[in-house]
Amino acid sequence: MGATLLIAVCSLLMLAGLAGVVLPVLPGMPLAWLGLFVYALVTGFETIPVTAVVVFFVVMAFAFVLDFLAPGEQARHVGRLVRPSRRTGCYRFLGHRPRVVRRGAALGELIAGKRPELALRSAWSTLVGFVAGTLLRVVVVLTMIGFFIASFFQ
Repeated sequence: MGATLLIAVCSLLMLAGLAGVVLPVLPGMPLAWLGLFVYALVTGFETIPVTAVVVFFVVMAFAFVLDFLAPGEQARHVGRLVRPSRRTGCYRFLGHRPRVVRRGAALGELIAGKRPELALRSAWSTLVGFVAGTLLRVVVVLTMIGFFIASFFQ
């Protein structure tokens, strides 16, 4: 009974982590990692070794940081004509959904006095960066879930 409860709690954490990849109110990767960590800790790191937990933590931390930097960096590298203002990042950060991110970036550029075509170009590149960050989060969380599931067959 204890093992079933442990698996259920860790599975719920991982599923919440997967939902958190697309829902801005949940910290997706940290929840998924927490589920993996709790399972590994309670099972004495028998099926999931400490090194795997540490590697997943480092990957999760790197992806988490990159997720916030990627949209802005993508916008900075779109052509040499567009240099996003600091307001773009602030408005993009306020909403963490594709439409809101794109509109927030465009609004930040327009408020900063950029021409509309440059604001749209910056907004588009910010959206590309956002999508790339989301895909990275999905891959990281699905890899953790796959590792968690594979641990049952060892």
